Amino acid sequence: MLFPPAEIVSFHADVMTLEPGDLFSTGTPGAAPIAPGDEVRAVVESIGTVEAPVTR
Repeated sequence: MLFPPAEIVSFHADVMTLEPGDLFSTGTPGAAPIAPGDEVRAVVESIGTVEAPVTR
C-alpha cells in the first residue's frame, strides 16, 4: 500500500463526514488494470454487491 490505513482514514475524515459502516477500497496489488468501458464490482458477503462502469 502507498499509504497506511490511518493516513487514508485521516485524509478522508478531513474532507467528509465518515459514518459507521463506511468502507475504503484501497486496491489490490497485482490486480488487472481497468480501463474506460470496463465494469467493476465489489461484493461484501452477507451485505450485498455494488457495480459501476469505468468512465475515465
